[in-house]
Amino acid sequence: MALSEQTLIDQIEVTSNGTIQIREANLVLREGTEIAKTFHRYCLHPGADLSGQPEKVVDIALAAWKHLS
Repeated sequence: MALSEQTLIDQIEVTSNGTIQIREANLVLREGTEIAKTFHRYCLHPGADLSGQPEKVVDIALAAWKHLS
């Protein structure tokens, strides 16, 4: 009975003021079947440092913030 963990970004939202809201799902899997899930959310505001962010978050942030000016 092997347990493993997986973290993935399952939701990215852009608000009207350009804030990017990111939800990470933390999954616990037993032999590939999900047995538990928790969530962690965080926000990035326009102009925030995108270092270390996943590529899809960076792409969405840059596209959203480009149209704010």
